[in-house]
Amino acid sequence: MTDTPAIARIDAEHPWPWLDAFPEYAATFFNGRDEDSAALLRCVFAAPVTVLFGKSGLGKSSLLQAGLFPRLRKERLLPVYVRLNHGDHAAGVSEQITRQFHAQLKASLPQAYAGLTQHMQNTASESLWMQLHHTEFELRDDAGRRWTPVFVLDQFEEIFTLGAADLERQQQLFYELGDLMENRIPRVLAERLHDDTDGSLYEQLNLDTQHYRFLLSLREDYLPDLAEWTDRIPRLGANRYRLLPMIDAQAVDAVIKTGGKLVTPSDAQNIVHYLTHTQTDSKSVPIMQTHQRRQRARVEPVLLSLICSGLNAERLADKKPRLNTDNLVKEGSLIVERFYDTEFTGLPESVRDFIE
Repeated sequence: MTDTPAIARIDAEHPWPWLDAFPEYAATFFNGRDEDSAALLRCVFAAPVTVLFGKSGLGKSSLLQAGLFPRLRKERLLPVYVRLNHGDHAAGVSEQITRQFHAQLKASLPQAYAGLTQHMQNTASESLWMQLHHTEFELRDDAGRRWTPVFVLDQFEEIFTLGAADLERQQQLFYELGDLMENRIPRVLAERLHDDTDGSLYEQLNLDTQHYRFLLSLREDYLPDLAEWTDRIPRLGANRYRLLPMIDAQAVDAVIKTGGKLVTPSDAQNIVHYLTHTQTDSKSVPIMQTHQRRQRARVEPVLLSLICSGLNAERLADKKPRLNTDNLVKEGSLIVERFYDTEFTGLPESVRDFIE
């Protein structure tokens, strides 16, 4: 067996990213989730705040970047991908989102970025809320069409894990996000407006507008933690989408379309049948539980990508034109074992047992 290679770029010869997420540029290789992508887009249109949730390993990050983002751009919605840093010396949430917003604006809408440069310099020291509600804030492309930013906070459960080390900071993060999501005037700004005797500050702001949207993505086992904040941020509970494992037909379609010339329909059927019917040994991941198979066969995308990536690595090493799925019971188990051995190298036995 070959070692797990690093995929520098996804292409026709390397169409699966192992356990990494499909990035936006690789949208043509991300398949099997068209209905989920379309449904999630409808959620974004339906309300200012959307919550995407699902079990770990279902491909939420791939769905966002390779499934949703291209659809957003077609509707003139600018995706701003953010994974918050919860380190001791990390910037505040507004500053982190602002940095990503300006970077994405410069890359995707250079004319709008140039037009807002002076405005952003004038408001750079202000909160993100003030920047987004400034009377001069408007995003237009070269054709004069208006765009709306969508701030996508991925792996949001980290606020409850990494962020739990500093509860005061965690609370401040939710307060700032709450003001943005609920379109609520921040307390500090309200005090400034109260003292604005000549109305000069008030004239700079569109207080009632909300030309932006938020999308949070997190593991579903952290929904109870999120629910504790819905009293302050009601929009966290109103518009949600649950991502489920793929059914077998989705998985077969994904393998065929992603693999292209590397797989045949028979290969795709073999791979999905293996994932939905084979119980692995004690060193491998329990791929599909019996009670799940009683209904419709389900496939977790993380395992599908792992097996396809491993088979493709073997194909490349053997210089073959397509995947070999003739002996998946053996090859599949070896791929999973190799992954475990590679990922768990150097970890104590107790840690390995806990993860398994």
